[in-house]
Amino acid sequence: MPDRKISRCERGEGRLGFLFTLLILAAGGYFVSQSAPHYIHKVQMQDATTEIVRIAAMQNLSESDVRSRLSAKVHELDLPRDTKIEVKRSGKLVNASVSYTQNITLPFYTCVWPVSIQAQESGF
Repeated sequence: MPDRKISRCERGEGRLGFLFTLLILAAGGYFVSQSAPHYIHKVQMQDATTEIVRIAAMQNLSESDVRSRLSAKVHELDLPRDTKIEVKRSGKLVNASVSYTQNITLPFYTCVWPVSIQAQESGF
């Protein structure tokens, strides 16, 4: 009976690399699935803040009106309760900042993501 050389693939040595790659891809997919909703809410809040500040500068809204509109958007997007909203008005210039901390919960770790949104409009 002739001696036959066994190739590397036939001994199963290539499977470990594949399983490791599969594990890394699954972990990355899980992280994206947990963090994507928080990122989408951040972008939506950024757009809403910019729009509310623009409207406030054009319609000469008071600081309390701007703050209440931003608070309603925070509640709508279900952002953390400790969200800080600051509004400053100086003539036609309106500045607003929204800041909060978002926790992304993973199986063995909780990632803390500080979010700070700023918008400024002069009304011109």
